[in-house]
Amino acid sequence: LMATVRKYHVLLVEDDAESVILVRTLLEHGDTPIDLKVATSMADGLAMVSAHQFDLVLLDLNLGDSSGLDTVRRMHAATESIPIVVLTATREEELGTAAIKLGAADFLVKDETYSKMLSRSVRYSIERTNLHSELRQARRMKSLGELAGGVSHNLNNLLVPILGLSGRLTRTLVPGSEEHKDVTLIFEAAQRSSDLISRIMEFSSQIDLRTQIYDLREIIG
Repeated sequence: LMATVRKYHVLLVEDDAESVILVRTLLEHGDTPIDLKVATSMADGLAMVSAHQFDLVLLDLNLGDSSGLDTVRRMHAATESIPIVVLTATREEELGTAAIKLGAADFLVKDETYSKMLSRSVRYSIERTNLHSELRQARRMKSLGELAGGVSHNLNNLLVPILGLSGRLTRTLVPGSEEHKDVTLIFEAAQRSSDLISRIMEFSSQIDLRTQIYDLREIIG
């Protein structure tokens, strides 16, 4: 059976008709299946990323309603979890480098870009963002496990004398007396709490941040 090739959903924010045709043609001849949507202004682009789910944004720096690095700032603020690949003209290459520092995943010079390069940039930027997201999630889970384990350990230390003393009292007090009933309730509640803490500690011990090696050559083709 052949593996299913994922189709990426990409938004191109570009107000130049010829550039739109160029990017669409390059992607159609690339090696990555892409569903391309086009917004011809920053306002339309922001509206579309708000209303739809995209895997990546191809962003022209200079639009009719936004220009320069402010374009990157505005789009990044609206799509922090979505990678942005900046498309620049030859004279804007330094801006492309600055865009990376503002959060863009990559930048490409339009006149120097060919099909395979654009497809790889799209695929690599998406996969790298996904890997970073998984790593952040794993770290959050590890921190949660460590917190739960620490709290559970401290609570368990507090319960040990309660269980010991109440257990001893249930054996010395007269069965059926009010004192015996009260202490028995305390002992049983402490036991249930201890069981709950044991389950929490077991959960925290199962959370493990493991290092996994990825071959970037497979990711970017």
